Amino acid sequence: MKRKKNVHLFVIVVLLLSGLMISEQKNAYACSCIEPGSYEEEFERNDWVFDGVVMSKKEKKSLLGTHSSADLVEWTLQVNGSWKGDATELITVYSAESGASCGYEFEIGKRYAVFAREIDELIEVSLCSKTSIIADNSDIFTELGPYKFEVNVSPTANLSDDLAIDPSSPDSIVKIATEEEVKQSIQDRKTVLMVVFVGVALLFIVGAFVLIRRMMRK
Repeated sequence: MKRKKNVHLFVIVVLLLSGLMISEQKNAYACSCIEPGSYEEEFERNDWVFDGVVMSKKEKKSLLGTHSSADLVEWTLQVNGSWKGDATELITVYSAESGASCGYEFEIGKRYAVFAREIDELIEVSLCSKTSIIADNSDIFTELGPYKFEVNVSPTANLSDDLAIDPSSPDSIVKIATEEEVKQSIQDRKTVLMVVFVGVALLFIVGAFVLIRRMMRK
């Protein structure tokens, strides 16, 4: 009777941990987006549309001292030109820390067409926007035409962030990724998250099993 009771307890623990794992996975992929339209359609829906290279990343600390995937990250881009918005040589945009909260995760040193909205005086970029890596032959230049504001980029941008790149360094050459590489990068991040959640759940299950075995021996 005692052994059967312990087995039932073990099953309940496993079910609870499985439910927790599923819940965490749902939270990790909570962002749901509508497929963005054409460059012209998204131009009308956004306040800022510009071409820039990501120079630095800086995390904004929460005033409450807590941490979540929705915390804002500050990205500084060196601007080549703008189709919409009063472009300056450097523009700072903000996005949620993780794609789970619809944050756009830029890569330092890469060139992007940025589609952003101005919210509470901050230029915010979402994973659901048309923002994407571009090159000189990208379709955006065909659809939107030449820049409305062209910026003469200085080769020596004054950036103090530790993650900033040095434009004069050979390592700062902009690397253009294909659309397939971008999709693969997103898929790889999702795979890593899933492996982490499964690993944590298995550790809890093994721990619970060992504890129950010890209780049964007493």
